[in-house]
Amino acid sequence: MSETVSLPMSLKSSCESMAIPAGCRESKIGASSVPAAPLRRLDVQVFGVSHLVKGYEVSRENPRFHTVLFTVDGSGRYESDNGSGRLSAGDLFIAATPCRMRYWTEDKWDVFWFHLHATRRWEFLQGSGVTVMKSPHYREMHAVAEALMAEEPLGDDPLTFRTVRLLGETIAAYLERELSSKHSSRKPVEHRKLRDLWRKVRERPSDKWTVANMARECGMSTRTLLRICACTTGTTPRQMLTRVRMEAAAAYLAETDQILNEIAGRVGYSTGFALSKAFKKHFGYSPRQLQRSLKAAGSSRTNVEA
Repeated sequence: MSETVSLPMSLKSSCESMAIPAGCRESKIGASSVPAAPLRRLDVQVFGVSHLVKGYEVSRENPRFHTVLFTVDGSGRYESDNGSGRLSAGDLFIAATPCRMRYWTEDKWDVFWFHLHATRRWEFLQGSGVTVMKSPHYREMHAVAEALMAEEPLGDDPLTFRTVRLLGETIAAYLERELSSKHSSRKPVEHRKLRDLWRKVRERPSDKWTVANMARECGMSTRTLLRICACTTGTTPRQMLTRVRMEAAAAYLAETDQILNEIAGRVGYSTGFALSKAFKKHFGYSPRQLQRSLKAAGSSRTNVEA
C-alpha cells in the first residue's frame, strides 16, 4: 500500500534537485492506490510521511504541481521568490506553482506532505507563490496519516477496506478544510450556504435533488452554485450529490439487513439495479460484492469466537 524509502539519494533535473542523506525515512501513497481514492477527488498526486535528517534539501523551479507540507516536529527552512523563513511544529507550507523555492532541514524534521495537481480545483492557489500559515489540526492529521500508512495490504478483508476508506476520507476532509480556509475567507457567506446544503443532502438523500433546487436551497443562481462548487470541491453539484448518496448506500449495506431495492429508495434511486450500477461505477465493486465480503467476515469472527 505505502512505499518506504530509507536510502541516500541525490537527484537532479532541469527544474528539480533533491539531496536525501542516509537516515531519512519516508512512506508514501500514490494516487492509484485504494486508500488514496478519497484524495484523488482532491487531485492529490501523491502524499507521504517523512522523517528527515540534516543534509536533506529540495529545490524546485516551476513544478507542475503544488507542494503542501505540514511540520510535525523539528524544524526546516525555506527560500522562495516571495520570502524566506523557518518552519516549525504546526506550520503549513504551501508552494503554489509557478514558483521557485528551496527547503531543507536544520537538524531533524518530521513532516507529512501532499503534491496537488495544478487543476481548476486549486486555481485559487495558482500564482500565489509560497505561503506559510498555522495549522490548527496538524497533530490530528499526522495521526491519521500514520495510521493510514501502517495499514496492511487490503486482500479480501472488508473490515480493513472500510478502515482504509475511512482514514482516507478523514485525511482528505482535513486537507480540504485546511486549504480552503485560505480561499473561503473571501466569501464566507457563500461557502457557509454550500456547507449547509451538503448537510441537508446528507440528511435527506432520497429527495429529488436537482441542480436547480439545490441552488434555490442555497438562495443563489445555478451558475453561482456551479462556480462555488467547482472552487471548493473541484466537482459539479451532481457529482457531489452522487458521492453523498453512494456513501449513504455503503453505510446502509454495512450496518443494516435491508435489501437493495429498499436502500435504493432511501438514497434517491428508483430501483436496486440503478443503484447497483451507480455504486459499482463510484467504488469499483458492486453492492453484492460488499455484502458477500461483510458476510464472510462475520462468519470468520463467529468461528473464532466459538
